[in-house]
Amino acid sequence: MVTVGSIQAGHAPNIINDHVLMKLTVRTLNEQVRETVLQRIHDIAVAQAESFNATATLTHVNGSPVLRNDPRRTPWCGRWRQRCLAQSRWAR
Repeated sequence: MVTVGSIQAGHAPNIINDHVLMKLTVRTLNEQVRETVLQRIHDIAVAQAESFNATATLTHVNGSPVLRNDPRRTPWCGRWRQRCLAQSRWAR
């Protein structure tokens, strides 16, 4: 999952700023997919910038690790979900 949590590019609605700062998070279930997603984000940002005769600089800060569910705790979580959350709110 890629979440764009912040986009900062000036304050005026009628002026195109000369730089933009975007902050994203990436969450994956394994390291290989994580590396692929990070590389694709880089490739897309650079290509998009180049298409406008601009440059893109990406800084990767390790944040959330790859999600690893504990198979011993998963059944407990399922039982908790059934007890505490209405079925209409379950993710499928």
